[in-house]
Amino acid sequence: MSKSDPTDDRWIDAHSVTCAICGDLADERETKNLYEDDDTHLKGEAHWDCWETHDCLEGGWLIRDPDPDVEADIDPQSETVSLPVVCKVCGKAYRMCYDFAALYDSEVDTFEKSMQIDDHIQGLHNTVNSLVNNGQIDPEEAQYLRDNLIAIKDRLEQHRSRE
Repeated sequence: MSKSDPTDDRWIDAHSVTCAICGDLADERETKNLYEDDDTHLKGEAHWDCWETHDCLEGGWLIRDPDPDVEADIDPQSETVSLPVVCKVCGKAYRMCYDFAALYDSEVDTFEKSMQIDDHIQGLHNTVNSLVNNGQIDPEEAQYLRDNLIAIKDRLEQHRSRE
């Protein structure tokens, strides 16, 4: 095979990146570079299709709005709290509304714990994607690590639900 033959494994490896949204391999020449987008909190490369069709609310892509000027709203009359969040894929701003009972338990701050676990798991996913993109681990090993991260998150959520 010639060096420019697109079926050559070295050529494929040299042009492959891991999609930061779905975790599958992508051709770097056909992806959206998330590093260039200031609104996104997710870094890496993404399939255009994943970028355009991601569902902020269904995909679990929401994080607390890092803008210190955007504050939570507390409505004592309806006993609700509205928290500012953004999609870490596209940067779209939302407000999540919780009633006091769902948001705060005097023994355990469940919302805070949930956000911390999700943020840490996503950080680990991003690290795995970065290792693949830099050629430090192979995609098969990366998928094994991603599966383990999902299993860890599920186990933590089981323990958290018992509290």
